[in-house]
Formats: sequence, structure tokens, C-alpha cells
Amino acid sequence: MFSEFVSKHALSGDFIASVDAHYRPLCERTKTHQNSARKPLFVGINGSQGSGKSTLADFIKEYLSSTYKLNVVVISLDDFYFDQKKRQELAEDVHPLLATRGVPGTHDTACMSHVFEQLRRQDNDIRIPRFNKATDNPFPKEQWSIVTSKTDIVIVEGWCWGVNSQTQDQLDAPINQLEAEHDASGLWRYYVNQQLHQHYQPLYQYFDYWIMLKAPSFRDVYAWRLEQETKLKDKVGTAGNTGIMSPEQIKRFIQYYERLTKHSLKTVPSRCNDLFELDAKRAIVKHTQKPSNSGQTSTQYLIYTDMDGTLLDHHTYSFAPAWCTLKKLKESNTPVIPNTSKTFAELAEMREALELGTPFIVENGAAVYIPKGHFNNQPEGTEEKGDYWVKAFSEPRSTWLQLLEQLRPEFDGCFTHFAQMTIADIVKATGLSNHNATLASQREYSEPILWLDDEETKTRFVQAIKDRGTTPIQGGRFLHLSSSSNKGLAMKWLTDQYKKSNPNYAFTSIALGDGQNDVAMLEMADIAIRIISPVNPLPTLERKSGVITSQSEGPQGWSECIEELVFKPLQSSFSSGLSTYHRK
Repeated sequence: MFSEFVSKHALSGDFIASVDAHYRPLCERTKTHQNSARKPLFVGINGSQGSGKSTLADFIKEYLSSTYKLNVVVISLDDFYFDQKKRQELAEDVHPLLATRGVPGTHDTACMSHVFEQLRRQDNDIRIPRFNKATDNPFPKEQWSIVTSKTDIVIVEGWCWGVNSQTQDQLDAPINQLEAEHDASGLWRYYVNQQLHQHYQPLYQYFDYWIMLKAPSFRDVYAWRLEQETKLKDKVGTAGNTGIMSPEQIKRFIQYYERLTKHSLKTVPSRCNDLFELDAKRAIVKHTQKPSNSGQTSTQYLIYTDMDGTLLDHHTYSFAPAWCTLKKLKESNTPVIPNTSKTFAELAEMREALELGTPFIVENGAAVYIPKGHFNNQPEGTEEKGDYWVKAFSEPRSTWLQLLEQLRPEFDGCFTHFAQMTIADIVKATGLSNHNATLASQREYSEPILWLDDEETKTRFVQAIKDRGTTPIQGGRFLHLSSSSNKGLAMKWLTDQYKKSNPNYAFTSIALGDGQNDVAMLEMADIAIRIISPVNPLPTLERKSGVITSQSEGPQGWSECIEELVFKPLQSSFSSGLSTYHRK
């Protein structure tokens, strides 16, 4: 196997010398992690152009597949480049430098996210793009790679893979002739940085193990890239328009990569599990190894949202004002998790309209529904229900119907509830359509109560329920009767599952709500966002820090707050560049 591999890749003596000393042990460590890790194991390899990352990835695959019969999938970041047409559109709409492939913002990260998720779920017949550098366009889809069997290890290699975005101060001054002459305003580099933060970094959460091949300096990248281009020229020949670059073209081309390559040389090493430092001839001169739990870490937002009056308009139930923000969150792989009084039947349909594939919390924290495969292992304490793992925190609905019957003699005529109401009654009380009212009536863990009497009698009614061991929750329209579970406890449990499944990630929970039934969730989240309501007072919170109040109602306020909190820091940097850039 090894002699064939050396011949296939035309490898130098330096690589051969590195195999026994470094790369075989690396493969064995990868195999050990694969035995105990979530399946499949995701491995990221960072290295500048020409550093040998593609060769290393292929060697790991060959070694583990031949030695241990593991199914290893190798993916190159380069294979996700946009085609020339799409890059030309970016050049016209954003900045001319985006016509050239390479930097963040020139890859199809939506496709990348889809492929990663398919591999994580162990789907069948997964198509992986291939990019033809000689023509500067992707290969036709019929020539894409297809993964037909379950994967043990996924290796993704790329020159900027694993790199985090820069600060605004780092972006201010151009670092080379290309930036000085063609990006004096900073628009291009601000845009690239924004794309890196919003669309690349969220994908790092898939990864369990990180490797870096560290170049001695950026000066060596030119020589390595020139060698890489010569190999490509020998492979494709000289006939026709091959797209192969001359030495002068390469000098200009690598300036596109200079900023983030230098940034990665400074910042990526401290976050890698295996750091291989190279000399100018690519020989390994130093190897630093760290345990897997000290690898790549980054912050991931988890957005927990109430529905009626928060993400949905109180009167019309429309989420249109928040649609663009929802799309951006999906593209950046940021989970949006409904945490609502609504039923499973309502959420199952609504998630489809919202294009959400995330877990969701129903009936005011009564149960958490997790799509099977969302985490690599089924969380402890859940049961299987159809396509979901379900964690129940409440007794079944029948418990609460019996309790209400016990209270009826004392409060007869003072209330009604869903089990007593016709679909027409529910439509009248909620403003829902007949179809949606039918879905709302299909409750499993709780019972909504419509109060018909004065507040004094309502206070006695609530106390009578408390005396029987539970506390009803006041929503926007109804009292909700269930166990002592609430949106906050359910949110905390689900957040813990994310932390267990992704131990190398720091999660920050954001909760958005407009009613008193959202208080437990708002109190417990890292960041609480109160959405003003046209009919209800703001939720009253004990916490004083980490609280944001919207300026607009419903989904408009929802969108404004998320844009400000999640996207604004980079958007402001981008806008500052945009304001000074003028197309000539």
C-alpha cells in the first residue's frame, strides 16, 4: 500500500521519513479517538497552500482503510468553490476581487453544511461536489463523488479551515499590494471576514479533532504553490485553455490568501490537537500534541423562541418580518428552537413552514422533541416516538382534565377549556383557522383554560390548583395547566444535551418571549430578550443583567434584536467599508 501511495503522489523523501515518525502514530491516534467518539469522527486539517494537507488526508484514509477496514471520507474545502458565474455575480454586487476563488465567501457553505449533516446522520448515497481547477468551475454533478456506505471518519482539509475571523482593528490597514490597490476602502476584506464568521465558523462544531501543518512563514507559500501548479500542469497537459497559472500570476494570486494565512499561522496552532511545524522543504521539525478536549472551541448560539406574539404576529400569526433573519440563522448553522405552548401537531407543521430541522419544546416545557440523529447518541431518559426522541417533563393530559372536573362544582361557569370547546369555539377564542385550531386541540401533556369570570375569582381558582400540587402558567390568552415543568427547565435540559454532544463548544442560550409563561425561560437563558406585545405587559424579570427589550412588536422586534445581537458586530464592520467604497 505504501509504495503505491508514494508513487501515486510523487512524494519526496521528507514525506517518507515523516511517515513512521509522525503520520503512522497520528493514524493510530485517530483510530483510538474513532473508537470512543461520536460516529462518524470529524477531523479537520489546516495548512497553507502546498503544505501537504491533501496528501496527509489521503494517507490517513489509505492507512485506516487498508489496516482497519474503516470507511474514511476525505473532503477538500476547494471542492465547494462557487462556479465562475456565481463569483462574477458577487464581483458585480459586492466587490470585483470576489471573482477570484479562494477566500471565504467564494465557497458554497450551504452545500457544505448539507453534506456534513448528511454524513453525520449516516444518510445513503451522499453526493460530494468536485471542483475542476483547470477550468475554474465545478465538475458536472454526474461526476461528483458518492458516499454509498456508512462513514467512520470524515476528514476535511482546507487552507483556511479552522480559522476564526479577525477583529475590526486587524482589518483596518491593507497588508499587501493587492489590498492597497484594489481594496483601499476595506470592503472586500470586511466582507470576507463577515462570511468567515457567519458561515464557516458555525460548521466547526461538527469537528472532534484538529490537525495543522504549519508553514515556517508566508514567504514559503509561493514556492509551494508554484510546485503545486507545476504538478497540475503535468497532470492536465498543455492542450487547450487549462487555467494553469504562470509564476507571476501565482505571486498575485497568493496575495488573496495572505491575510488569513498569516492570521492562521498565529491563531490556529493553540487550538490544534496535533501541530506539525514544517521547514521550507516541508520536513517536520517539531510536533506538538494536545489531548482532544483542548481542541477547537468557539461560541455557538442556541436561540430559544416563543411563538405566538414573539416569532409569530399576535393577530395574524405571520412570521414574514423575521423571514430574512431566519434564513441567515439557518445559513450560519445557528439552531432556532421553538419553545412554546403549542402542541406537537402544530409544531410539526409549523417547523416545515419555517424550514427548521431543530428540536422543539411543546406545551410550555411539558416535553422536548428531538429529531432522531440530531445528536449522535439518543439522550438518556428519552423515549422513541416515530421520528423523534422525546423527553417528557409532565403528566399526561388526562391528569389535568380530572383535576378540572374536581374544581368544576366550585367554579362552575367561570371557565372553559380546550377539551370542552368545539373547534369553532377555539377558532373564535384564538383567531386560528379551522385547520390550525384542530392541531391546537391535539394536546398531550397540558390543558389550556379560557377564563370567563373576574380576576378575584381567578385568583382563588389558581390557588385551588396550587393546593392540588401544581401551578398554572399564564400565557397570552390562556391559563395552561400542566406539571411543575416550565419552558426554562426544558430549555436547560436541552442545552445540556447540546453540551454533552459537543464538548468542545461553548454554547450561549438566547431566549425570546413576550408573556408571563416565558419568564422561566427568560430568567434561565444566558441572554433574555423581551418582545413587546400589543396586548400584554412585558414579562417581569428578577434578573437585571443580560436583558434586552425590543423596540418593535412580534416578529419585527424578534428580527431586529437577533440582527443586533448575532449579526450586527460584523455587519457594522462591513457597512463601514461599504460606505467608503465607490465602484468606478
